[in-house]
Amino acid sequence: MAANFLIRQTAQGWELTVESARKGLVQCDDRDVAVNIGMAAAKRRGVVLIVHEDEDDAPHGLTSLAA
Repeated sequence: MAANFLIRQTAQGWELTVESARKGLVQCDDRDVAVNIGMAAAKRRGVVLIVHEDEDDAPHGLTSLAA
């Protein structure tokens, strides 16, 4: 089964990675750019894009189907 893509907020910006990988694929300063790249990659592979955002020190996850 193909692994999902994950976008998470880091101290350096936004990191796009494969869910099971330790190392990021792409580092972006802009969240929208990271989401657009992640959506395109997820759609191409037929998997899900998961976006982890930190607001008010509480982690939130937004799962979006890339269909």
